[in-house]
Amino acid sequence: MSDLRVAMVFGSGGLGAGGYYNEMGLKGLQQAQAEFDVAFDYRLPEGDADFELYLRELAQSGKYALVAVMSFGASAGLSRVAAEFPAQKFAAFDARADKPNVANYASEPKGVSFLAGAAAAWLSRTGKVGTLFGTEGAGYWQWVASYTAGARYVRSEVEVLYEFLPVYSPTPEQGEATAAKQYDAGVDVIMAHLDLGDRGIFAAARQRGKYALGFNGERSLDPDHILFDVTRHLEVSVYDAVKRVVESKFEAGVTVWGMERGQYALEFGSPPHPLVTPDFLKRVEALKAEINAGKFGALPARRDDIQPFLKTQVSSREL
Repeated sequence: MSDLRVAMVFGSGGLGAGGYYNEMGLKGLQQAQAEFDVAFDYRLPEGDADFELYLRELAQSGKYALVAVMSFGASAGLSRVAAEFPAQKFAAFDARADKPNVANYASEPKGVSFLAGAAAAWLSRTGKVGTLFGTEGAGYWQWVASYTAGARYVRSEVEVLYEFLPVYSPTPEQGEATAAKQYDAGVDVIMAHLDLGDRGIFAAARQRGKYALGFNGERSLDPDHILFDVTRHLEVSVYDAVKRVVESKFEAGVTVWGMERGQYALEFGSPPHPLVTPDFLKRVEALKAEINAGKFGALPARRDDIQPFLKTQVSSREL
């Protein structure tokens, strides 16, 4: 076994049931271990206060070629610990610390969200699609703006409804009540992004004979009403961080990981939903290739970006 060891401080969601985010990180570590024979340890914080404690403990030990962390809530603690241990290499996923010993892996969801919006519009029979998110903020607006732009790029007449709920992870009951309003207003496809609240969206879809798009493997919960999943493959960047340390190619700074680097994907399952036809899949793949090739330039990240973006595009994909 290699003498190199790495350590990960996961997010506060635990591992196993309900811990999909952390499971992706674990998968990346396991892939790196299998390929490079690198040992790893990890810590499971219960809340944001634990991030700094665990990061300091791991850095102080001097045992690890890389100490990594996964969570928006870890940024402040990581910045302090990285300054205290300038010789220790760190990797941050969703957290960020602009220090000379921190490699920051930033996610870029706009490409996959644009593609999901287009796919939802293509599958919609009513010409109304929707999406639901937790607490409003710049990160979630990236998703909503690009989803809206994607839907209206391929079908200019499509109406897109969206709503931000007042909490990051709404209950299933909150998700169901909010989804019901959109479905009852004529929406027939909703992109779910409410964490636990997604189960409420799926319940509302089931009761009304409507559809939803799942997130991170949720299609298995109701394959009759969930058309496909929007999936984040965080393991791709976790693997890259370990690989760079193994190959002595560690680089501090910020790298952006989106659909074009395998960080995000639309996943249709086997068998796919009956509405997901071979012709539909061909159109999705064609648009995906254009997005990844940079055809559209900067995709919308804010509400005010949507209309100017659409004015600059000429769609060849109207039904």
